[in-house]
Amino acid sequence: MKLPDEIQKLIMTLENSKGYKCINQMEGSGFGDCLLEMQSSIGTRIRFVRDRGDWFVEASGCMPSSKWYELSLIKTLFGGNPSTHPMSLDRQMELLQNELRRIEELFGPEQLAMTEGKLNHIQNERAKRLFPSFYKTQQDI
Repeated sequence: MKLPDEIQKLIMTLENSKGYKCINQMEGSGFGDCLLEMQSSIGTRIRFVRDRGDWFVEASGCMPSSKWYELSLIKTLFGGNPSTHPMSLDRQMELLQNELRRIEELFGPEQLAMTEGKLNHIQNERAKRLFPSFYKTQQDI
């Protein structure tokens, strides 16, 4: 699997000094899509996804039923504004490197339910801004 240099470097850091292990790796056949999933010793999962040429870094909790959340959404929990535009790979990598400890805390067993509740709410609000015609109130119908 061909990964950008900055992802390869971060993966090495995650493996060598943060206790992460690669637990899943897949490649698509058509558009160069791929996925590499890592898990920490405490269960936090990070994945790197290439979808139709764009890279996304996502985090998930330690529970098998946990959803995946883009770093662009997670950054709102640190005081960032929700964005409807994707973050650059460089910005995602910077955020992951700088906020990994906080991300691990948010997706750890003690805070996972609260984190997912907040992120689901933020995700729904973002969807309403992106697709307002799908979210008409009963008064509008």
